[in-house]
Formats: sequence, C-alpha cells, structure tokens
Amino acid sequence: MPKGNYKRTSKKDYKKQLARIERRKARINHIRQKLTAASVSQSQLGATPRTSSANDLTQHYHIGVSENHPCHIGSFLRSYTGDPAIKVSGCHWLSHASSHSLEQDFLPNLKMHLLSRLREALQRDSTGTNPGSSRSSPSHLEQVSSIYFKNDAMYQHNVLRINYTTYDVRRAQDIINPKTDHRDVLFFSTNVDQTTHEYQYARVIGIYHVNLIYCDPSTHQYRFRRMEFLWIRRFKVLNNVSVKSGWSTASLDQVQPCHVNDTGAFGFLDPDQLLRACHLVQRFSLGRQYPDGNGLSGLADDGHDWRRYYVNRWV
Repeated sequence: MPKGNYKRTSKKDYKKQLARIERRKARINHIRQKLTAASVSQSQLGATPRTSSANDLTQHYHIGVSENHPCHIGSFLRSYTGDPAIKVSGCHWLSHASSHSLEQDFLPNLKMHLLSRLREALQRDSTGTNPGSSRSSPSHLEQVSSIYFKNDAMYQHNVLRINYTTYDVRRAQDIINPKTDHRDVLFFSTNVDQTTHEYQYARVIGIYHVNLIYCDPSTHQYRFRRMEFLWIRRFKVLNNVSVKSGWSTASLDQVQPCHVNDTGAFGFLDPDQLLRACHLVQRFSLGRQYPDGNGLSGLADDGHDWRRYYVNRWV
C-alpha cells in the first residue's frame, strides 16, 4: 500500500481510509480500461467515436456515449407483448410476410427508419465508383433484412440535450427526459402546404442508440455505425391551420394525443430533426382521457393523458 496516500487521510483510523483510496483507484482504472477497449473496438469496426461535450452549443443535440443501460431487443419485445406501443400497425411492406411474429411491428419499423437514414449517410460518405454497381439493385426487403444490431441490443439514455437559437439570437439548450414532464418536442412537418400545419408535435417515450451492422447486398461489405434514435408518440393537430393563421386569430394551437391503437401513433425520429422542446398546457375543462387513470399502454403511459392540450408558443 503506497505510503504517499497517507497525506490524503485525516490521520485517524488511517488504515480504513487508505483501503478506500486504493479501492477508488482500482475502480477508476477499471472504468478507464473499459472505455479504452470500447473505443478501440469501435475504431476497428469503422465507427466514428463521438467526442462532443454536453455543454458544446455548436452541436445540434447531445446524447451520452455510455452503454451502461443495454436493452436486449428480443427480451424487451417479449416483456411487453400485447402493448399497443409495440404492436404498431401500418408496416405495409410486410403485408406479404408468411408469419405474424411479435417482432412484426416494432423491429421492422425500426429497421426501416434506420435504413432510410443509413442510405443518406452512405451517399454522403461514398466516393468514387461503387464496386458493386454492376450488380442489380437489391430490393427494399433485402436491404432491411441485411441490418443487424450488435449484441441484439439497443442502449437506453435518460437525457437528450437540444441546442437551438432563441428569438433574441442567443444559444439555449432544452433537456428532454422521458421520465419527467420535459418530454414533448416539435419538429417540421413534411409536405407542408397552405392547408397543413408547419410543425408536428410528439412525446418522447425513449432515447436510444444502437450499434448497427449493415451487410450491403450489392457489395457484400459490412459497415458499422452508431445510430441514435427517439421512440415517440405523436400528437394530432386539431385546428389544422398554419401558424400564421393562428397568429392572426390570436389563438393557440390545440393538439390531441393520438390514440394508442391508431395507425402511425408511434414511430421513430432522428434527433437531428428536432427543433426544440415544446410546452403543452392541459385543457382542464375537457378532463382526462381516462378518468380512472387506467390506460391501454404501459409504455406510453396514456393513463395520464388529457383530452386536449394547448401549445404554449410564448414559452
């Protein structure tokens, strides 16, 4: 036992204090070895390690790099068999599948979401001529079946930080935590016209990342990539008018949680699409969706839903 640590004790019952110091050092060294081994394995597989800090406001968002909370996907699906958040309808490309497994909704929809993002990332990263360009283009089903998750796991995170620019041109940060009331977000709508709303609203159910392995069917090359995603439950905009019209009528937007059995109620979102958090105010006069507090989905926690919400755009 090093005598140099004696200076760090209070000189009273110093043997126990020296033992504690040694245990702390051993734990810290063990953590460093694990982090070093993880970074080496990712670099060998071609992954780009993330080095951004939670206080770095130049990044659009920040999710931790730790993998302390792994969630085995198969065990997760079996644990919540029958929950509407898992059995999401609307996976049209699997309508011709021969079997209806418990993975038919959650897992294929997740793979479809990640595949669309992976295509864009590979197009940005690609240089020169694709060595497999002479081969016929693989089908969508073939591409989805070529996606694998390392250790069949997704890793859960408690906090997501979103950096954005305020109206007075300052940088600010919102913190999203699905286990608290700070879990509602907004992002741009797609295919916006004069009759639709510019924004979509959603509630974050979970924050995850996966270590994705993609076997390119055209080149038979394995690509490794860390990909982060949000599991969300969408809100339906009731007064489906533009924000500009809302300003002219001096009225707040009203939203309603999509019913857990509705098509498209649940989905996945790229954290890079987020604009910021949003503040939803309950419309107390209409009461709760379930007065007894017993909802249909334990994962979505819909038993605490209110019938309608106002979007407080001034916060």
